[in-house]
Amino acid sequence: STTATGVSVVGPFVPGQSYRIALAATWPEEANTNGRELSAYTAASAVSITIPERPAGIWPVEHEVIDGSQRLAAHAVPRADVMLLTVSDDECVASRELTWTSPGDASALLDLDDLTQDQPASQYRLRVTSGGEMPVTSDQTLVIENLHVRPQALFAALTEWAMVALAGNDDADVPVRVVRIADQR
Repeated sequence: STTATGVSVVGPFVPGQSYRIALAATWPEEANTNGRELSAYTAASAVSITIPERPAGIWPVEHEVIDGSQRLAAHAVPRADVMLLTVSDDECVASRELTWTSPGDASALLDLDDLTQDQPASQYRLRVTSGGEMPVTSDQTLVIENLHVRPQALFAALTEWAMVALAGNDDADVPVRVVRIADQR
């Protein structure tokens, strides 16, 4: 599409590939340009561009925990080490290995419930680091909270859960523990 400042081209461009973009000339349909200057119309031209290589990287697909897990995407990273670190002294209290099974920027599922199951409620740092000559690191703040629930509210939630489960919905949840990614703002 053309804009006031030039041409905008959007598409599934692949890093490291070269492309040739050809522009067709546009001219006013009438001799009268309706007040537009002739410079507003594009001249026929072509340009070759190369999309730069993308550096290796790891990043969260969503910035929140969904069903006790987080999806992480990676580019040029086949595997990474996941570490749960204390905020106070960077002590590693839990670790796992994460692998990407699909090439490209496919996501891998990190089971945070499994990673944090033995940890007390607190604030932690979630560090994901790839190996290799040029290691790539993703750091996020992870918060584990325990919710204090009145017994009556817990009984009501369990009753509702049992009714939903008896009705055939196996996905009924009664949340008691919260693991979340801290807001980075």
